Amino acid sequence: HTFNPAYVKSGGAWNFSGAALGGSSFHTTLGMGWFFMGVEQHALHHFAPRLPVYRLRECYRRGKDSFWSGMIWIGPREFARSLGLALYDEKSGRFQSFRARGQFPE
Repeated sequence: HTFNPAYVKSGGAWNFSGAALGGSSFHTTLGMGWFFMGVEQHALHHFAPRLPVYRLRECYRRGKDSFWSGMIWIGPREFARSLGLALYDEKSGRFQSFRARGQFPE
């Protein structure tokens, strides 16, 4: 759930669809779809929380291309980089690791 670029909005700039789709990522990591039951389409869960995990792939396939155009797609390298991200830096608008912020011992 933490990756860059971050989707963080406040007040009137926030909206449900933007947060559900722009604040989630689709994973293109090979093998993850099979191993984690369609986690690459996990963003659909944020848009429709009652959607069963076993229907994610089907719903993704039925969606119009224009619906997915704002999605963030991350591959294996971006996925690995995102694992340590825990802190949101308001100045840069990006997530950072504790180590990058100097708040975690080497």
